[in-house]
Amino acid sequence: DNPVIYFEPCDDGEARIDLLVKGAGSENNCIAFSLTPKEGVEGLISAVVGHVAKYGGASCPPLIVGVGIGGTLDYAVHLSKRVLFAPINEGGEASELEEKLQREIDRLGIGVMGLGEGPTVMKVKIAYAGCHTASLPVAINIQCWALRRRSLVFNEKGEFTLW
Repeated sequence: DNPVIYFEPCDDGEARIDLLVKGAGSENNCIAFSLTPKEGVEGLISAVVGHVAKYGGASCPPLIVGVGIGGTLDYAVHLSKRVLFAPINEGGEASELEEKLQREIDRLGIGVMGLGEGPTVMKVKIAYAGCHTASLPVAINIQCWALRRRSLVFNEKGEFTLW
């Protein structure tokens, strides 16, 4: 599989490089679509839970589910993958919605490795951006339990911190 690599210059003279290696089992089950603004949060919850219900068992659960909302459709995809770099144990930009989605997904009973026992999801992470009032782009990025990611932050002296 080809890794996803993000390079991000920072305002403080540092540069950050993020690497994510995903397997096909989880990557094949990602999706991007548009909701109507009328569908709102309930439509979003229904879409995310419905998608995980359909594909979650084939994605090596327990899962990390990245959800990108807003921007343009391609930017929602970027957000959904980028949010996988956020610390798993911290609340995100939309903690209440993340927790609600996690509860609803766990109620599906897919369980570890799709066997019906244990948690279906380890974490739901959401990132969002503003968008046109007539659209609501959404992307769901499913990541298997083996979250293989690494980040390097370089400073002006060439020193780096590995995360």
